[in-house]
Amino acid sequence: MGIEEILIIKNGVESYGISTEDINQISRVPSLMPLPLRPNGTRGLCGVGVNILSMVDINLLLDMPKVDLDAQKSRLLTLNGTHSSNALLVSEVYNTINIRKDNIEYIDKKDDPVIAIYKYKDSLVQVLSLDILISKINKIDIEAKEVNSGKTKKVEIKEEETD
Repeated sequence: MGIEEILIIKNGVESYGISTEDINQISRVPSLMPLPLRPNGTRGLCGVGVNILSMVDINLLLDMPKVDLDAQKSRLLTLNGTHSSNALLVSEVYNTINIRKDNIEYIDKKDDPVIAIYKYKDSLVQVLSLDILISKINKIDIEAKEVNSGKTKKVEIKEEETD
């Protein structure tokens, strides 16, 4: 496992890093179309270029208050590969940096989205795995129910006469 470059994003005092290999584009936050019964972490749908993407709020996936869509620094990251149908909503894009191997420590903890800690200047950056992070999006379970129209159905039973 070797990450060569990360994009640092901030949420208040916390700093997170995402491998730039996973990022396609950084843009301002477009209009959001909310979805009823959406999974936790998903804010709705948005149009980016000619594509319709699911807007995933990184803060909700990290159990923090949702990103302010109207904040000046909020950005949308469109993703590559298997996550290209999603766009990641972040509070602030801070910087892109090349990884120095002596400043990163990888963490081998199953199902934890933080896969490494990187020392950058005087702070620590928590490097995230998008695979694990996006897998935290809960699927919605809707109980199946039989719906009746409320009308009674008249059933006629015909008897055959025998001679």
